[in-house]
Amino acid sequence: MVAKARWEECKPQDYNLTVRQDREKSRLFRVRVRAGKNEEASQDGVFGSDLVMNQISISSLFEQLQEWAGEKTQFDYLIADFHPVLGYPVRIVWRRAGGIREEWVVRLDVLLGP
Repeated sequence: MVAKARWEECKPQDYNLTVRQDREKSRLFRVRVRAGKNEEASQDGVFGSDLVMNQISISSLFEQLQEWAGEKTQFDYLIADFHPVLGYPVRIVWRRAGGIREEWVVRLDVLLGP
């Protein structure tokens, strides 16, 4: 996957990640990444969730995309848009035939040095 290779090559070490997941209801995740590691995370404004801290990352989004691509049949719908420079997914839409539509919208704010 070209986008994943671009991300691995260009990924910033310090950034704030915001991920909105819309499925049956909307959830908002925020993760603060410093020195390449998740430092703080929240889900819907509640901080300290180990689940969010360990599962919401650009790497986990690439893993989820790969899993869905492996499961996809001709009747399912999967599309992803990627950042043109950094390569991370900015939007993912997944729907199994006759199933629930799931959309992930990703915003990454890179922190510049002092």
